[in-house]
Order: sequence, then C-alpha cells, then structure tokens
Amino acid sequence: MFTLSSSDRNKYLAFDENILKVEDELNHMAASIFLDVDDCRQLASALLHGAESQILRQAINDWILESDSVVRQLPVDTLMMLYRGDLVDTNIDTSEFIREIDKRLEKDVEK
Repeated sequence: MFTLSSSDRNKYLAFDENILKVEDELNHMAASIFLDVDDCRQLASALLHGAESQILRQAINDWILESDSVVRQLPVDTLMMLYRGDLVDTNIDTSEFIREIDKRLEKDVEK
C-alpha cells in the first residue's frame, strides 16, 4: 500500500492493490476508484514519467548553478527550452550533455 498525505491541507491519497483512494477532509470529499490492469499501467507510467522529469530538471538546475558550467553560458530562452524539455539546437554535444547528467544522477543515487 502506498499512502501520501498533506497535513497542512488535510488531503490524503492511497493506492492499495487496484483501488485508488482520494480524500479531502477540508472539502468533505472522498472517492475510491477501482483501477483495472490498463489503468494501473497508465498510472505507473505517469508517475514514472513525472519522476524522471523532476530528476532531470533538478540535474539541469544543479548544473546551471555551477560556475564552470557550459550550460550557464547559454541564453535564458534556450535554458527555458531545455528546462521544459523542448528540442533545442544549442551547439552542445548532446551525447556529452546526457553523459554529464547521467554522471550527476549516479552521484545523487550514491548519496
């Protein structure tokens, strides 16, 4: 069972086997949603995509803050496009960029 709650807003989310439960005590709302196999796959995919996106954005943010970073030399609009995940022609070796992010992510995992 997975449970996520927000004490400041009295919101509660739980997932157990194939039932997703959502409660909002402040608004007196509660719902239980039965998820079939496809629904579970879609939920898992959405959660994974969201997590990957946040991790990548954090790695880019950390890299931008380093004084010797190549990314720091890019124009602000290009950085925003990178941050949003848009395809951008930055004249940076993309494979090197990806390798560098992978290294940084590995360091974060080791911590």
